[in-house]
Amino acid sequence: MVVNGVWYPSDNGNNGKELCSEVVDYIIKAPLEELKDLSLGDITLYFSISKMYLIRCFKEHMKTTPGRFIFREKMQRAAILVLNNNSTIRSISDVLGFCSADYFIKVFKKHFGMPPAQYRICRRGQQMELQNSTQKKRNRKKGPSPEAPENN
Repeated sequence: MVVNGVWYPSDNGNNGKELCSEVVDYIIKAPLEELKDLSLGDITLYFSISKMYLIRCFKEHMKTTPGRFIFREKMQRAAILVLNNNSTIRSISDVLGFCSADYFIKVFKKHFGMPPAQYRICRRGQQMELQNSTQKKRNRKKGPSPEAPENN
């Protein structure tokens, strides 16, 4: 538990697991402005722990490093921005703190298997197909619409 910027382990023997849980929560809840520049140093300073202890705990309990976890969270936010935002890829890369749009595109492609512009098109197409499919199912459940009585 963090109190006044100092992490205090609990007495239940799950100190590393508890620390990882709190660090994960901290990373996930970090505003985009903070996440773009978030470093191990920031985290260790906030929790008042050593970098080696944080890395060891993460490797043991999360099966990854804190740096990789931060990167994955950043990429998840990138995907959300690419899909739900009509901003240019360059402006999204700037918001996420990448040094250039070209580098962002390269990293995004490596992580998701396609560049961000293609990802946007493919995923939005899938969302449209899903919405159309859902609408068709709703219409089938309602049955044919009743015809208006004729006025003779």
